[in-house]
Formats: sequence, C-alpha cells, structure tokens
Amino acid sequence: MFRASLSPLLRALALFSAVVTVPLATTACGDDGEDTPPPDAGVPDAGPEGSLDDYLPPIPEPTGEAQSVFAGQVDSADQLLDGPARSGIVGDYYIRNGKVSFIIQSPTRVIGVVPQGGNLIDAVALDDTGAAISGDHFGELSMLYVLGRTCEHTSVEVIQDGSGGGAAVIRAIGKTGNNDFINLIGTGLVDLLQPPDELSPADPVTDDGVDCATTYILYPDSPMIEVKWTLFNGTDTDVRGPFGAFNDTGGEVEVFSPTVGFRRIGVNNILESTEPAPVPYSVYQGPGVAYGVMPVHEDAMTPNSSFLVAGVSIILYGADELLDITKLEGLFLDLPAGTGQTQAINLSIGRDAADVESLYRQNLDESTQTLAGAVTWESGEPGAGVRVGIYADIDASGDISEDDDIITYADTTADGSFTAHVLPGNYLVRAEVQDLARSTAVTV
Repeated sequence: MFRASLSPLLRALALFSAVVTVPLATTACGDDGEDTPPPDAGVPDAGPEGSLDDYLPPIPEPTGEAQSVFAGQVDSADQLLDGPARSGIVGDYYIRNGKVSFIIQSPTRVIGVVPQGGNLIDAVALDDTGAAISGDHFGELSMLYVLGRTCEHTSVEVIQDGSGGGAAVIRAIGKTGNNDFINLIGTGLVDLLQPPDELSPADPVTDDGVDCATTYILYPDSPMIEVKWTLFNGTDTDVRGPFGAFNDTGGEVEVFSPTVGFRRIGVNNILESTEPAPVPYSVYQGPGVAYGVMPVHEDAMTPNSSFLVAGVSIILYGADELLDITKLEGLFLDLPAGTGQTQAINLSIGRDAADVESLYRQNLDESTQTLAGAVTWESGEPGAGVRVGIYADIDASGDISEDDDIITYADTTADGSFTAHVLPGNYLVRAEVQDLARSTAVTV
C-alpha cells in the first residue's frame, strides 16, 4: 500500500495491495509455441538473368487436414471487419483462422498514409464463436526503403485458400514506387546521406526499377500472420539504403516498445533523435487489443529502432537509432544488380504487450517463466483494467529507476488478475491507472 504521507486521494486509490500481501507466483513455463522460420534469404546466385520468382519465399504444402484457415476475395460487406480503423471494402481480400482475421487491400491507389494497395489494412482477434473480440484498430502495414520507396502492388492473388488443409497464402506483386504521402526529403535527412557515390539515389522519387512482392502466410490456430517482403533488382545498378516498416498506427492506439516504453517524437525534432533505442518489436495498443509488429531476422541479435512521428510508426531494420540511416554501416538493404532478397515481419494480435512478448519468445524458442498476480484497490475491490508494468531490475536497487528498462506490461482482467511470460530474471512490477494512482514497486 501507499504510505500514510500520501494524499487522501492517492490513499483511496492505492493499488497492488493484494500483490504486496500475496507473493506473485513465478512458476516455470516452457515454450509452448511453434518455431517461426527465419526469413527466406532467397537464391544467392541467380545472376542478372534471374527474376523476382527466384527469390519468393516457399509456400507451405497443404496438409490434407480439415480446413481451418480461409482466404479469398471479399464479395460482400459482411466479410469485412468493423472498428474505428476499418478501411476494407468489397473487392479487397480476407485471410482468417479461428483466432485472427485480416483484410488485405486490393491493388488500387487510395488516400492515406500508404497510398499503394496490396497491404494489410484491418486486423481483429476472434473468440471461440468467430466473433471479433474488439473492433479493428489497426491502420496499415507496409515496407519502406531508401527514404520513401515502397511496393506498388499491381496484382493480388490467393495462392492457397486453405481448402487443402494447413496454411492459407495470399501474394501481392508489383514494382517499387514512391510513397508520396511522406516527404522525408523535407526533414533534411537526404542531405545527410553521404557519400553519394556509395549509396543509391536518396530521392525516393527516383525510379530504381526494382520488382517487389508481399507474401502473407497464415497458419491454423496461430495468433499471427507472417509477412514476407521480396525485392528483386533486375537492373545493372546496385541498390543500397535503409529498410524497414512504415505503418499507419490506425485507431485509438498507443505505441510501445520494450526498453523504450511509450514514446513519440515530432517532425520538428526528428533530426535530434540520436539516443540509441534498439528494440526487438513494437506494440500498437488499442482498447482491448494489442498488435505486435515483430521484425524477423536470421540473426536474432539484429537490432531495430522504432519511432512514432505524427501517428506514423517507423521501424528501421538493423539500426540502433534513427540517424544510423545516415551512416554506411547503418544501411540495412544491400541489393546488388541482378540479385534479390526477402525480409520478413510478423503481425500478431493479443490483449496487451505481455501477449506479444510471450509469442516473440516462443518464436525464438526461448524458455520463459510465468509471472502472475492480482491488483486491488485499497478498498478491496479488484483493479480491473489496470496497467501493470514489468521492469528489469538492472541496478538491483529494489526500486524502479531510470536505469531499469521496462520489458513489457499486462492489462488486468475484470477480476484484477494479470499474467505475463518473461525470460527468467529479476523484475520490478508496478501497477498504475493513468493520472489517478500508482502502486509501489514489487520485487519478483
């Protein structure tokens, strides 16, 4: 409980008293998920005579089991997803299983953060009856490279509709183009990209002649969809530059990343963001739903940086900080003439960041432990809808300090309980209701 020296208001709203008196359970919990295969690196020696097809990721074979994943073109409004961020229309494409449902935009130009079509635009989690657990709060997921180029899909095809059992697959194909919604040139970043002789043209308007594709793979009973971005450079000019995800965060969401927490930078100070901020993934947290945006690397130690600018989330691959893209060693995409490659990202849906953290560790085949507890008000009422932050006690002080990184958070259920799956270690747990109250930290 809070000490008596706090104000009467805060004493009345004191949180976490149940966890102070009842120790948090820490029981061993092994990995109960399936491995996520590393992104397909493509065929290394296709040569100038190759094509995009040589570098596309493999399609999972049908299993012959009963169909549990479905994919196709939307032909009626009842196949669309409702919610504040709904963008889908008849003519788009659906892909769903018993846990999650997604809409992929048809290959058309629209007004939005990503004008190009063929991208994933709507996403919800489903209950046991197939109904959406919450409304759609997801905006759009897209690829970004060389300060503004993306895939301008010209066709979308259902490769596997799931009727043969196993995974369903949708693929969009096209040519790269300029995402003209954004103007990173105006920020001054292009002027920092030196030396020009060693880089691709920094101006994203410059057509580099690259072919591209986005492959969507959804397995049975999986809470996440695998997204594979393939690029093929069939020209005689090398392409080098930054690479990452450029996403519309969507509806009523906050953006969170482990170790960084909730953070935003504005357009005016984008060039001042020199503080290292490597993150494994980002979470877009909406009311009752959390979207985990998880880059996939063959080397799990490859860093990413995540930034939120005016409602747009940017995740840079292979970067510790934003301005790494101004350095040669920070340019993730290396696409010599006549070659191609595939990069990957997973999009999961859960309740909170703890769900994303658990799945991320499962995908890496890492053993976790269960951290569970309950939150109550001082009156004894359960603390429903309370956010519980889980911090690494880096300085071993027993109290949360600026040196202690936030690892994840869990939102409590109606009875005040919460559960997270984290790597073994020493943690500090603190519950809070924004602008109302905060508990003391509890050592776990």
